[in-house]
Amino acid sequence: MALELPRMDEYGRFKVQLVAILDRKIMKKGNKDVVMGLVNWFDLFQEDAIGEGLKELNEQFLDFSTNSCIEDRKLELAATTN
Repeated sequence: MALELPRMDEYGRFKVQLVAILDRKIMKKGNKDVVMGLVNWFDLFQEDAIGEGLKELNEQFLDFSTNSCIEDRKLELAATTN
């Protein structure tokens, strides 16, 4: 099994790729409600998914729709349980 190095951009920074939003929930941050998502990143296992603020993800990944990703994941889960 070959070990692969992380992907880098032309400036030597790590390239991150959002693969899926596995789940989401509303949490309190101070006195505000914040929508958090359980994010599956490229090159990571689903078990290693990380909680991230969905508002920030929408701002950073303009071509990625967090809402449609949640719906796709729900359909995928429903298909596996039937």
